[in-house]
Amino acid sequence: MKKNSQLNLHSVLNHLTDMIILCSTEFEVIESNKAADIILGGGNSIVGVKCHKLLHDKTEPCSDCPLEDTISSGRLKHLNYFNENIDEYFEERTHPIIEDDCQQGFVLICRNVTEIREIEDQFAQAKKMAAIGQISSGVAHDFSNVIMGILGRIRLMRMLQNVPEIEEQLELLEQSAQDGAQTVRRMQEFTRAWKKTAFVDINLLELIEDVIALTRPKWHESTKSEGRLVKIICDIEEDIYIKGNTSELHNAFTNIIFNAVDAMPDGGFISFKGQQKNNQVLLRVQDTGTGMTEEIRHKIFDPFFTTKGSDGNGLGMSEVHGVIKRHSGTIEVESEIGDGTTFFLKFPVHIPEKEAEEVEPEVSSLQVLVIDDQDFILETLKDVLEEMGHGFTGFISPVEALKNFSPNRYDVIITDLEMPIMNGQEFAEKIKAIDPAIPIILLSGWYIDLKDDKTLSKVIDFTLPKPFTVKDIQKLFVKVVGSKNTEAK
Repeated sequence: MKKNSQLNLHSVLNHLTDMIILCSTEFEVIESNKAADIILGGGNSIVGVKCHKLLHDKTEPCSDCPLEDTISSGRLKHLNYFNENIDEYFEERTHPIIEDDCQQGFVLICRNVTEIREIEDQFAQAKKMAAIGQISSGVAHDFSNVIMGILGRIRLMRMLQNVPEIEEQLELLEQSAQDGAQTVRRMQEFTRAWKKTAFVDINLLELIEDVIALTRPKWHESTKSEGRLVKIICDIEEDIYIKGNTSELHNAFTNIIFNAVDAMPDGGFISFKGQQKNNQVLLRVQDTGTGMTEEIRHKIFDPFFTTKGSDGNGLGMSEVHGVIKRHSGTIEVESEIGDGTTFFLKFPVHIPEKEAEEVEPEVSSLQVLVIDDQDFILETLKDVLEEMGHGFTGFISPVEALKNFSPNRYDVIITDLEMPIMNGQEFAEKIKAIDPAIPIILLSGWYIDLKDDKTLSKVIDFTLPKPFTVKDIQKLFVKVVGSKNTEAK
């Protein structure tokens, strides 16, 4: 019976994928399971070979061998390392065999932890991207407030003066501020990457121009400081549309640009060329980098494959491939060593529905209650609303605004989201408890989608993102009046 038990145990060990090795005190293999023979011995027996030679190709015992620490501390130690011959990560544990206070040998267990490490790296990457998204969103919010104040003042100055020379300078200032606002919007698009959003109409030229502008610090400023010049050329036909998720495509083309920059240690060119042909959108992305071998080219879209060692996580191009596939597209690559890399992408052509030009109806004068804890924003809204012919009442404190509120006194409320003591949502909840019919507009530098926030949508009727334009307010007030008329019926 005992013999059968030993045979069964040996059979079980041979069925394990972990390498299990019994070694003498002189580090010589006494016995091993099948997995160890296959992986380390190529299918042949490894008995009689020194474990340090077998695992690490060393002639002497490993200086970082965990065996000694395990014996001295009484706690099991382990060693993680990358095996360059097998191209995999392993975890190595040593279990000393001690009888009568004397070491008789040790059991060495090696486990392939490559897949575990890849999952951990993927999770770490996801957390890093989420953190970047939160930081970007915060920066975008703060800049939105600043730009809104600047734009508001510039527009009012343009309304109030008639000197051509000053008008020209103000126009240039407004354009610069608008450029800043556009950058903020691009940042906000990236922060939405972790949300599942519906596919929308996307102008390919505008999409690529946005990505080029937002990645400029990587391909222009950083490379310039390193003494190399990288230039991006964009030659895409206008009015080419695809259907897709803006954030996912932003990230995909960002990965392509970053990889191209990394492949050009001496600088070079990246070109985007796009056209519409035979109901397909054809996009070619070409760089003048170092290129890649045939072996790498075949693996480039494999999950976790990277040529950047510890600096890469292997998620870039596999992620790109996944995004393109989700958009019913294809991506192929051509590359040769020393001759750069070219990606060929295809998407189905999308023809957006043409919206009939609407003549904005005139909105009669509205009484507007505005709450914002920033003085300059209140002043800007006061000047803009009064210039539009609306009545303005403003409060820095939502608590004071609540004390002075009464039904039928105002036609609409505009409230900031983030305020001390009482935030915009809390203020809206209290107002709706008094007057459920009054429309409330939430003003915020954060990206907010009422469809995604059921709690917020119960008390907020519309959103007004910062920075906004006079036209944005006009369109919103048309909706406000429309909603009030609908309720009246």
